[in-house]
Amino acid sequence: MTTADGSGRYLIISSAAVNAAVRDVVREAAKQGTRPLVLAALRTIMMRLQTDPLVFGEPLRRLSNLNMELRAGGVQPVLVSYAVHEARHLVFVQRIQIISDA
Repeated sequence: MTTADGSGRYLIISSAAVNAAVRDVVREAAKQGTRPLVLAALRTIMMRLQTDPLVFGEPLRRLSNLNMELRAGGVQPVLVSYAVHEARHLVFVQRIQIISDA
């Protein structure tokens, strides 16, 4: 399936709160000396969400009435929770966090 522009990519949608959380994650990573690792993980996650969000991560729950699937996936050390609307090629990012080693 392709999007209206024919690219086949999914549009990623995130709230201001999620965008702020990403900035906080990067800021904390800089303090811990892991900023390059976190930035690389975020780039990989965003690419996967744009190209194959239904393959990336694991399904958590199907929202049949909304025609969406809740999923979670990660690239060490970042975890993302998101929902996919396959028919509209939309990905809604719900949460991004650092995976704790503890």
